[in-house]
Amino acid sequence: MHRTFTARSVAELECLRPRWEELYRSSVADPRSQATLFQSFELNLLAARIFSHYAPHVVLSETSFGATLIPAAIAGDENGKQSLRFLGEEMFDYRDYLTVGDDEAAIAAWEQVGSLGLPLQLTAVREGAHPQVWKHLSPQPYSGAPGIDCHDISAEQFWHAHVRVGSRVRKLERAGACFRTASGNDSSLVRWIYQQKARQLAGDAKNVFADQRRIDFMVAACALPATNCEIFLFEAGSEIVSALVTFRDHRTRLFYTIFFDERWRHYSPGILLPYDVALRTLAEGLNVDYLTGEQPHKMRFATRSVPLFTINAPARALQAMAQELAAVRLAA
Repeated sequence: MHRTFTARSVAELECLRPRWEELYRSSVADPRSQATLFQSFELNLLAARIFSHYAPHVVLSETSFGATLIPAAIAGDENGKQSLRFLGEEMFDYRDYLTVGDDEAAIAAWEQVGSLGLPLQLTAVREGAHPQVWKHLSPQPYSGAPGIDCHDISAEQFWHAHVRVGSRVRKLERAGACFRTASGNDSSLVRWIYQQKARQLAGDAKNVFADQRRIDFMVAACALPATNCEIFLFEAGSEIVSALVTFRDHRTRLFYTIFFDERWRHYSPGILLPYDVALRTLAEGLNVDYLTGEQPHKMRFATRSVPLFTINAPARALQAMAQELAAVRLAA
């Protein structure tokens, strides 16, 4: 048995739901897999709905002994030049495809993607994710993804290692700030946070939230049950001093967005809130993932950092990669 289906619309993506969800569950259960929340069906479907300038071209290939799903999309630049991306626009930190079983389905899926004759551009692929594929596409170093592994350090050890930071939290509290949590279902709060982020970065070329669609995406993503979104805050009266938007990815809490009020900068709330939430996260027996970027305020707490890579592969490299995979399978 061998069949391949390509979803080119949101409606056709809906048809893939059962198989996509099954593949995602299998990938998450596989300790060798690098699958994350960013490969889940619900987030990808939401991205396809909101970012309509990415035309879905999601390929599912199945054989008797395996299945592969590549969440590809076709994007065009201001000059009308097209390229292959993955669904998620700028909002997904980790890029990957889903696969289980032998390589036959993966070969067929990549052959179909390569037949489009378009270059592939991805940011970012984590080290160790399907090296048999990405190594053929000349991955280039991009950044790191720092985090805290709960097996590396306990909550008590973390507290002792950063006693001075803890004392600064108490100083912030004496200044009137109180800790609070909120649900991702509080859409007005989520929208306010991202509107503030957009205003703070106004005029900056890196202001991703200058695009209203991205704010709309975050409001909807935070409300999805699949993201298990929690928002942690320091508040002083009716003022939000700082806010941290997080997602729960199985045994890991993803620190997605930090915002703080510039008027409270003297107290460093943009550092103190992630510290406080990291301490609470470790106490829950969960890992911390700070996501893309090795900024100093992340690295001072991290116990590890996973290298990330970009892929900028011409069309001929995609086709050659599929042929190489096929040749290796025949030789095995």
